Amino acid sequence: MRSMRAAVAGAAVALLVLSGCSSNDSAEDVGATGAQAPAASATAGDKTGASTAGATPASKCSDLTAAQAYDQAIAKVPTTNGWNWDKASAELGGYDRCLPLSAITVTIESATSSSPYQTLMFHGGEYVGTATDQAYGFRPELRRVDDKTIEITFSFPKANESNVSRSGKAVSKFTWDDAARKVIRTGDLPDGAGAGATTAPGNAQVGGNCGTTAKGYAVTAGESTTCAFAMAVAAAYEAAGLGSGHSTVVNVASPSTGQRYDMSCRFGSDGRSGTCRGGNNAVVRMVGPNIYGG
Repeated sequence: MRSMRAAVAGAAVALLVLSGCSSNDSAEDVGATGAQAPAASATAGDKTGASTAGATPASKCSDLTAAQAYDQAIAKVPTTNGWNWDKASAELGGYDRCLPLSAITVTIESATSSSPYQTLMFHGGEYVGTATDQAYGFRPELRRVDDKTIEITFSFPKANESNVSRSGKAVSKFTWDDAARKVIRTGDLPDGAGAGATTAPGNAQVGGNCGTTAKGYAVTAGESTTCAFAMAVAAAYEAAGLGSGHSTVVNVASPSTGQRYDMSCRFGSDGRSGTCRGGNNAVVRMVGPNIYGG
């Protein structure tokens, strides 16, 4: 009789544990960029990231709301080229305080369609790192495969494609591994870090994020503007300095046509973001440190 009662009690405890949160499975090794242990950012097929031994077990649920979890996590995520992450744009609906793996996607303040995005990952509601070491341009598409697995599709423009017509795709799956106590990534990334990934274009790219200048300005090209020209405009602006009313005109040679074009550049009152327009409908956007010294 005593053994029967013990068995019933054990079953009841098991049911209570199972009712707390759901669980599931998938593949690879992700680590947290800027996160304190537990966390290690994911690299294709890489299993050398820091252990997430302190993460919340799948059978427990965090007490944090999505907004609270975001606030705690984002403080550990480095900014991208000095841009602050924009809480208003954070997709908090992807967070789940109980699931083995959930995610929040966020972009930068004053973002354009091609601005960098980062995906924060959570285990049982506890932050365990970013999906990738670096942020990638364009909003990623997240699809839940099961309770432990999230698939992310990254997009990017191939050479000579505009932002609107971009056709480059890289797909990775992120899975919480109970045995390894961390997130594992399999698949491709836009920069070719994953097996078979397509290499993102360089200065031949038309539109999108083009890189960072020597003085720390992140440069974005308009949909009909090459990155080669955008970076040349940014360099010329830095060399010319400010004109009257926080604006100036720079004359820049196009690396593709060899012709020179006037570009009118104006920065906002914050001294941090500005836009240059001219040439053949060229548009170049720059965001960086406060150029007025504040």
